[in-house]
Amino acid sequence: MEIDKNALRRRITILKKKCPAEEIRRQSESVFQQVEAMPQFLRASVILIYWAMPDEIQTRGFIHAHCRDKTFLLPVMEGDHLLLKPFRGEQYLVRHPRRNIYEPQGNCFDDVSRIQLVIVPGMAFDAEGHRLGRGRGYYDRLLPQLSAYKIGVGFDFQLIRHVPCNAHDVPMDNVIVGQPAGYDGDG
Repeated sequence: MEIDKNALRRRITILKKKCPAEEIRRQSESVFQQVEAMPQFLRASVILIYWAMPDEIQTRGFIHAHCRDKTFLLPVMEGDHLLLKPFRGEQYLVRHPRRNIYEPQGNCFDDVSRIQLVIVPGMAFDAEGHRLGRGRGYYDRLLPQLSAYKIGVGFDFQLIRHVPCNAHDVPMDNVIVGQPAGYDGDG
């Protein structure tokens, strides 16, 4: 199964590299328009999200649009685990020394019971909510600790028929993918 997962990761990585910047922007906006209409988002005051890498659904505009009304937590890689820290502005983000990821500075947020919504990136998703990550297991270790509603987000080509999964994988409650250029809403 790990070979299947790695082959799928390679295939999605190629598709991501081929995705033009305008399409990344369009699909990111499409995803967050859908999220903003959800009752889970409207009710949530504490949201765990990610600061997007260039090849992911972009979160910057969404975070900025709502950071006055909601507390956004961002993950920080610490060894094999993710720490959670509040987003306090871009001026408090620092680039991880070995990865193309920006992480917040400041104190950790330890009361995970207060998190009401989680927005999770992935390499691939399926209709049953299964998620394939980048292979390091950070979210696999974090998600079981959370009782929050979990939304996986990705580009249209990241929604596939079947994601290989293990018993320990935590499924998403919902998967939202962007609408590609030319989508008219009837399909």
